[in-house]
Amino acid sequence: RMIAVREKTGPLVAAFHREWVQMNNGNAHWWKRDHDPAIYPLYDADKKPSWQAELDAFFEDVAFEGGSFQDLLLSNAAFVNEDNAEIYGLDPSAYGSELTKVQLDAMQRPGFMTRAGFLSSYAGYDATSPILRGAFISVYMLGVNPGAPIPGATMMTVDGDFATQRAYVEELTRPAVCTGCHTIINPPGFVLESYDAIGKWQTVDPRGGAIDASVTTATVDFGDGNSKPISSPLQLMQEIAQTPKAMHVYAQAWVSYVFGGAPNANDQCL
Repeated sequence: RMIAVREKTGPLVAAFHREWVQMNNGNAHWWKRDHDPAIYPLYDADKKPSWQAELDAFFEDVAFEGGSFQDLLLSNAAFVNEDNAEIYGLDPSAYGSELTKVQLDAMQRPGFMTRAGFLSSYAGYDATSPILRGAFISVYMLGVNPGAPIPGATMMTVDGDFATQRAYVEELTRPAVCTGCHTIINPPGFVLESYDAIGKWQTVDPRGGAIDASVTTATVDFGDGNSKPISSPLQLMQEIAQTPKAMHVYAQAWVSYVFGGAPNANDQCL
């Protein structure tokens, strides 16, 4: 009976999470353009459907194997094949085209936001995007609304010699007109700088500088007055996993999806 339920509702689970992670409506970079293979030699546009399939399999595994909201953020289970194995530091020759469930390093790969499908979606053509990643976490995970970007924000650039993408983004968002939003958006995005634009673990930025994925002089805003310094991706995921607002936002997203309407106060009891 459980197998029948899984076969029937598995596509619903996948469809919901694709919408929740913003894969379906173009907010993620996934559908916009490819990555530069000169910088990311493991990238191949033909592999993108496989990376998406891994995310689908991850969410389905949590949903039907006794998982919880916390497992979405903390499970180190991954679904690997020849298309994504090397991104996770595994030998691609050991895998075929079918996805195989494996356990990754729990310190480096906690939850869906450390998977290639998510990370490559929230990145630029030739660099990571702490802004895209941080905005997703703030808005869709924590329900913290930093406000709309200023007109022309996506066209802004800054000149200079920067050793890391983080340093570039810090300078880009330094103007007073930007700081109100980016003191919220940037910190969680910086914590994910240990993953390059296609999701591979990195200790050295393509610009040449050492990766700093900690937020200690600033803090990550978890909402409801709860802000904390964060030292690693694992700590970030642990904090989100135990944040009541994050659980509420996730449940609200399910209700909104199933009933086909925008979230509203009448949904609270449901």
